[in-house]
Amino acid sequence: MKNLALKFSILLLITLTPLVNLSVYAASLQVGLNKNKVETGKYILATISYRGDSNPGELNLSEWRESFHVENQQVELTELVDGQIQSDTSVRLYPRFQGQLTLSSLAYGGAISASQQLTILPSIRNNIDSSPVLHSVQQNYWTDQAIMITVDIALHEKSNEIVVNDFVNDLFVVRTLKPERMINPSADVIRLQWMLLTPDKGVYQLELPSIQQRGRGRFRYYLPAVTLNIRPLPAYLPVTIPVGNIRVQSDVIKEDNKPASWLVVIDNSGRLPDHIEGLQTFLDKLKIAGQDVIIENKADKHSDKVSRRLLIKIPEWHLTQDNELELEYFDTTSGRLQVLKHSLPAVWRIPGYAWITIICFLLTVIIYTAYRVYKLALKIRQWRRFRSTIDQSTSANQLRKLMLQTNTSKNLTEFTGGQQDELLKKIVVDLNEICFNYQSKEGLEQVREKCLSYFTYKKWLKVSL
Repeated sequence: MKNLALKFSILLLITLTPLVNLSVYAASLQVGLNKNKVETGKYILATISYRGDSNPGELNLSEWRESFHVENQQVELTELVDGQIQSDTSVRLYPRFQGQLTLSSLAYGGAISASQQLTILPSIRNNIDSSPVLHSVQQNYWTDQAIMITVDIALHEKSNEIVVNDFVNDLFVVRTLKPERMINPSADVIRLQWMLLTPDKGVYQLELPSIQQRGRGRFRYYLPAVTLNIRPLPAYLPVTIPVGNIRVQSDVIKEDNKPASWLVVIDNSGRLPDHIEGLQTFLDKLKIAGQDVIIENKADKHSDKVSRRLLIKIPEWHLTQDNELELEYFDTTSGRLQVLKHSLPAVWRIPGYAWITIICFLLTVIIYTAYRVYKLALKIRQWRRFRSTIDQSTSANQLRKLMLQTNTSKNLTEFTGGQQDELLKKIVVDLNEICFNYQSKEGLEQVREKCLSYFTYKKWLKVSL
C-alpha cells in the first residue's frame, strides 16, 4: 500500500513540474507613469516594461495616438540570467485633449497591460489659459476647394514667443498664412492659419504641426487630428474651371503717353487655374493678342484669397459696348457649375490718325458752315436794303433803276427772268407805264406797296441771282 502511494506521488510530481515552470516564465507587461495629472503643453513620461521569453519586436502604440502625441525616447533591451528578455521603452505623451482621458491597455508579446485614468488640466499662467483653440472645420470638401484651419493661442505674457513647426503633408498643397496678433484686454492672442487643398479624393487624417510657447516657461502643444472627406468634382468639369466663389472687379487705367487699358482683378479662395474658362473667349471676341495682356498672380498673406490681375490693352478700334465677361466656376455650396457675368467699363477708343482725320473734317464742316452763314447774312442784309430803298423811293424812275441794278438787267422784262408770276408782271407793266408817261391806272404809291408785298426774301432771291 505504501509502494502504491509513493508511485502516485512521483507521477503527480512529474505531471505538475512543466506547469510550475510555465507559471514562473509567463510574459508580463506593465506601464509606469511618472504622474497621472498634467497640463496641456507638458508631457507624461511613460515607461513600458516587458518581460518574456523573446523580443516581440516593435511596440504598437496606435491606440494612444488619438489622444496623445507619442514621442519615443529610448529602448533598453536586457537579457536576464534565466534566459528571459527584459525590454524597457520610454515615451513622452503630450495630451491632445483636456479633461479625463483613458490611457488604454496595451497588448504586446502575449501580455496585456492595465488601462489607466489621466487628468489633463488647462495651461494656465497669470490667470490666462493658453491652451490652443482649434476652430471648427467642416468635414466635407471638394477637390481643389480651399480648406482653412485656424488656431488661436493666448500668450501667458506679452513678451512670449510662439514657434510653429512646418506644416508638411505630401498629399496636400499647404500655404502657411502670416500669424496675426490680436490685442485683447485680458491677453494677447496669436492666430495661426493654414490654407490647404488637394486634387485627390479620399478620407484623410491630418496631423497638425506642434505649437510651442516660449517665455519663462516652455509649452509644446499638440492638437487633435483633423478628419477630412474630400469629394471628387464632377467628371465633366475641365481643369480650367475655378473651384469656389470667384469675384471680379474692373476699371480703366489711363497713363500719360500710354494707351488705355482695362484692369481686371479675379479673386477666389484657394487657387485659380492657369487658364480660366471664359477669359480667353472674351479676349478672342475683342481680338486682343496675348502680348497685350499682362498677368500678375498674388496670394493674400492673411487669408485664403488669391488674386489674378490682368492689365488688358484696349484695342485701337473699340467703338462697341460689348464688354461683358462671362466666367464659369464650380460653386462649392450648391455643387453646380455657375456663370459669373461682369461688364467692363465702357470705353470708346480709336487710333490717333483717325482722331486727326475726324478733327480736320469737323473743322472743315465748321468753316464751311460759317462761310454759308456769312453769305446768308450778306444776302439778308442786301434784301433788307433793297426793301428799304423801295420804301424810300420818290419816283418811278428811281424804283425802276433799283430793280435793274438788282441783277444788272437791261430792262424790266429781263429783270423778271422769264417768271410767270402775274403780280410781278403787273408791277413791271405799271412801272413802265409810269416811267414812259403812259396813262397808268396805278400811281407810284400803289406800285411801291405792291413791290413791298411781293418781294419777300425768297422771291427777291430768285430775281437777284
